[in-house]
Amino acid sequence: MRVKCVVDYITLENDAGYDVESVGVTCPRCGSDQESYGESEASVTRCLVLLREDCPKGENNFYVADDGGSTHLESYVAAQDSFYAEIEAQRKAYEDSDEFRAASAEATAIADAAGEGYKK
Repeated sequence: MRVKCVVDYITLENDAGYDVESVGVTCPRCGSDQESYGESEASVTRCLVLLREDCPKGENNFYVADDGGSTHLESYVAAQDSFYAEIEAQRKAYEDSDEFRAASAEATAIADAAGEGYKK
């Protein structure tokens, strides 16, 4: 039987005592659950396979993740993309500023002076 499972994005504590972003998957038929470190598709797949292997009812179900729209991971990636786009825009704006040009000229002058001293 094909069983759709909701994926929960959770935080687990690893053996070293650090919090790790993780996933949890619960069987809607019996309530059995599995957890895996990481939020990748591989972590979700691991949970689904473990549900099949460790079914307390001895069923041989085919577990799948219920897509249910945007996942936490997709939201995280979108937020990261937005963050890096903003950083890139700030970098470009700074490079076009008089402050950057002055700092660049000063750094070039210092490097040139250091190079002249090295040649002597």
